[in-house]
Amino acid sequence: MATQIVKQDRVYRILTNALLWICFGGVAIGANALVTNASVTTSVPPEIITHFIDLKLYLVQLGASVLLFALLALITHKANDEAEFNRGRYFIGLVFEEWAAVVINFGSLLFIAGFIAHMPVYWLGTAVNYVLGHYLLPKR
Repeated sequence: MATQIVKQDRVYRILTNALLWICFGGVAIGANALVTNASVTTSVPPEIITHFIDLKLYLVQLGASVLLFALLALITHKANDEAEFNRGRYFIGLVFEEWAAVVINFGSLLFIAGFIAHMPVYWLGTAVNYVLGHYLLPKR
């Protein structure tokens, strides 16, 4: 039983992140309704969620992740002993976790934005980011 949970850890992390962003969308819709005194039947303006999509920030975060990975890989490659090498591998694993978190978060944002803005093309970005995040997350 515990082995099965460990094997599914990456999938559970992605699903939990998606649920977090669904709740985020619910809060954004609720806050919009309170601020604008909109009725329940009023359509939700897509801008309440789509203005959070910042492609430049996403690309800078990806670039920073690649740079940090390259630096740590170089340092680990130049390690003088086994302890330094293992420490480097540990930190590279942490970089991959952070890198995956950026990718999965952006994918979840695209998922909820596609739902609220009625733009299914965002779901393609969600799928790409989830697959990439799944493979970036270290296996445990």
